[in-house]
Amino acid sequence: LPPCFQEPVNWNAFQEVEKMPPAPQSSGEVVRVRHGESGLECAFKVLVVPMQSQSDIEPVIRGIKLAWTGPTGAGAHEGICTLYGCTYDPPNHRLIVATAYMDGLSLRDHMRAKQPIPELVVGCVVSQLVGVLAYIHKEWHRAHRDLKPGNILLSRDGSVRLTDLGQSKQLQDTLGVMGSFVGQQLYMSPQRIEGAAYTSACDVWSLGLIAQQCMQGEFPYDAVLRERNETDPSVDVIVSCMEEGPPPPPPPP
Repeated sequence: LPPCFQEPVNWNAFQEVEKMPPAPQSSGEVVRVRHGESGLECAFKVLVVPMQSQSDIEPVIRGIKLAWTGPTGAGAHEGICTLYGCTYDPPNHRLIVATAYMDGLSLRDHMRAKQPIPELVVGCVVSQLVGVLAYIHKEWHRAHRDLKPGNILLSRDGSVRLTDLGQSKQLQDTLGVMGSFVGQQLYMSPQRIEGAAYTSACDVWSLGLIAQQCMQGEFPYDAVLRERNETDPSVDVIVSCMEEGPPPPPPPP
């Protein structure tokens, strides 16, 4: 950890640089901050979570730290955004999660309606995410559960980092906080939406939707797609895959 995050951390030594673009239906805000003495820049994710006592606070912070670092002995992965620290501000009911700052913002910030992202760029992002998800699934034996464009961070050097590991599940399990904290339904697998048993494959579903949205320039499940599926063969294939499994193969030439 950087020296400024060695315990005890002086959280008042960080000054706000800018607020990052807000996410739709976000459970909090992300602020770019700079440490006054060292000049280190990092990101603070700030969640308003009322907690009544120290007995509420400690398991949440402990659980978030464990979720980001993985099981003992498993080690970290370079594709996971570095967690610097976590604290709670009782007077303002704010849970603060400090991570490394990524200067390319999030994938969500680069997605524009009706503007597909080039295939080469999508391939670069997805290939890196496949690596980190495989590590989380095989080495940590768990799923991310909240994979969405806002949790995929980019750097100008082309590196991709996955963020928001743990706080969603930890807040749900410890405090019963539901709603926007526990994944965004837009990218949830059918099993999770229905409340059925699920595996780490739920992350694969989410990644597939994200990749498809990047390539198409619009969300695959959008109602507009269903209205167009009679005239656009590519959309018809997508809808068939989503609703009835893969379509039959074409006849041989």
